[in-house]
Amino acid sequence: MKGRYNGCIMNVYSTIPGYNRLANIPRLSKEARQRLNWRTLKASVFTTVRICGALIFLIAMASVYGYALNALGMRAWLVALLENFPGGPATQMYFVWLAMLLIGMFIDSSSAIVITTPILLPFAVGLGFDPVWYGVWLTLAVELGNITPPVGLTLFAVQAVSGAELSSVSRGCFPYWASFFMTMIPITVYPVIVTWLPRTMGYSVG
Repeated sequence: MKGRYNGCIMNVYSTIPGYNRLANIPRLSKEARQRLNWRTLKASVFTTVRICGALIFLIAMASVYGYALNALGMRAWLVALLENFPGGPATQMYFVWLAMLLIGMFIDSSSAIVITTPILLPFAVGLGFDPVWYGVWLTLAVELGNITPPVGLTLFAVQAVSGAELSSVSRGCFPYWASFFMTMIPITVYPVIVTWLPRTMGYSVG
């Protein structure tokens, strides 16, 4: 299972197609032409509209949620609570990272980001972190929770598709979990790792 999982991931993220993949292109193109018709196209369009509509609705509700937090004074209270964490900015963000790890284990990434950003973004900016850095950091933190055994949502999604045991899926995810974890440590202490490239390209980042 681990080999199939790793092969699947490498196939998705690889940018240089191998000989076998190039050889399969004509066969895949033929199958695509056979399966593509107005019925499948219509179903694809409706599925896309349904998914995009749900995401747009989620983003719209996030704006209402942020406004409600401000109106009730909850945002200021939660930010003040976070600011009472011991240590410097990096240590405080490590506490937040632990919370995001737990949230990511039980809530899908888009919902977790929408729920926490109105609170955590002002807090991170107040500590001196750049919003671009925060976006990268939050995505990694939530996705790390999504693949954390035994209740990471992505683990159950892979299990449902593959039909393998959860323990096998967890072992297959471990190299990627470790890479996410080892990435989070330095970028929290040294935010310039994230902001260096955008700043070099001429964007105004911290």
